[in-house]
Amino acid sequence: MAVMADPHLGWAAPFAYHRICMHHFASNFMTRFKDKVLKNLVCRAALARTERKFKKHMNTIGRINSEALQWLEAVPFQLWALSHDGGRRYGLMTTNISK
Repeated sequence: MAVMADPHLGWAAPFAYHRICMHHFASNFMTRFKDKVLKNLVCRAALARTERKFKKHMNTIGRINSEALQWLEAVPFQLWALSHDGGRRYGLMTTNISK
């Protein structure tokens, strides 16, 4: 394994990043909380391109249901929120890029 990880031999870690499909994330959220208004807010937060808009949606979620906010905060934002992913999603929020 040490040979594979040696940068002097030309091997480098792949440029791949783990992300969560927004559709599946929202579906799991809905299974847990069964609230369409909250699910809509989660989707808006996930699709927000600025941290300011993301925080606005998250604050609204927290005012409606603090447990839902805690559930969302338990998942690293860079995995599911466009505003926190560093541009690595290229705006694609699902695992099927044709959606």
